[in-house]
Amino acid sequence: MRRILSQRGDTIVEVLIAILVVSVILSGAFVSARKSQSGIRQTEERVEALKVTEAQIERLKAVVSTSYASVVPPSDATFCIDSTNQRIDISGGITPLANDTLSASNDYHPAACNIAPAEGIIYYSTIEYKRASNSFIVYTRWDGAGGIGPQEVVLAIRIDP
Repeated sequence: MRRILSQRGDTIVEVLIAILVVSVILSGAFVSARKSQSGIRQTEERVEALKVTEAQIERLKAVVSTSYASVVPPSDATFCIDSTNQRIDISGGITPLANDTLSASNDYHPAACNIAPAEGIIYYSTIEYKRASNSFIVYTRWDGAGGIGPQEVVLAIRIDP
């Protein structure tokens, strides 16, 4: 069989360069998609934490409207309101977020006040009462997905008797 010199095919080097270019483009798209997915997940977690925090505030307002003295302590205190609208005192107080192990220990996060929606993340909600300003600060903390570490949402409310 005779070989025709005018016919040219792709060399192995050209094929390898084409594969390299395609793989760089695809890996860039993959990294971009992963970052986008991670951002969406973090936003979903923060929205859920806001819902938990707002629910804690609504419980607090409901209990205060019926019996202010039963909920509002005589001095600064840390507590939470459980699903039956009972105040649960927290002896450990509020720890800095960096030092919080986010465990369901009774010192910082009583199990009765923790909320675990369907996603499997446990949200720890705690209320800090400041007597001087008659204000309540609600902290909701959780371990962020993807190993980003502890996250926190903080809302404050002032309720007058």
